[in-house]
Amino acid sequence: GLYGKTLGLIGLGGIGEATFRAEDDIRLLTPSSYGYLASGDNLTEAVAVPGVLLSGGNLHFSATRIYPATGNRFVISAVAPDALVRFSGGTADDPRAPISAGGSLLVSAARIEQGGNLFAPAGQIVLGVSDPADPDTRALFSYSGVNRFGEPATLFVPVVATASVRLLPGSLTSVSLAGQVVPFGQTVDGQNWRYDGSATSASGAATSVPDLTTP
Repeated sequence: GLYGKTLGLIGLGGIGEATFRAEDDIRLLTPSSYGYLASGDNLTEAVAVPGVLLSGGNLHFSATRIYPATGNRFVISAVAPDALVRFSGGTADDPRAPISAGGSLLVSAARIEQGGNLFAPAGQIVLGVSDPADPDTRALFSYSGVNRFGEPATLFVPVVATASVRLLPGSLTSVSLAGQVVPFGQTVDGQNWRYDGSATSASGAATSVPDLTTP
């Protein structure tokens, strides 16, 4: 479900339309419990897995701010031939950029309406796919991992060609940090800070910091 955040890998089948609504933020996050898979090239390493919300019907997101968590890649894909993904905003006239950095929000659907406040500070927002077979598109919507037989493979998120993208009056689509200084990295225990590294790299070693409770 959704309570301020969407988590992990979610598939919605047999649903004509699903609405996700929050009074404040919808933060798109892949939790560490299934945020990594063994690398298809080197099974001793781990690669980041994008969060995925896959639907056969329409999707509607309504919140003051909608954004990926720091360093997270999140895919929203509605694969029905005429499906609509719609974003709508909250009541804030001038919403601030969230404390987040380096995330990606990738949206695939036949029709997309952006009437809300989408953020990916110092990151990437992609609204729509022109050609699902394009190599750059396939690279963007894929990741290295293992298939259901336990074999190394490149895994692809299903996408469809986009017929229309509408940026509605009053909407905001931004990748700006808006002058903020954002600590970039992550913690798994609330005590140690890891930055500039993967789950297995030497540069990902924990670094002690005095306080992780404030931005």
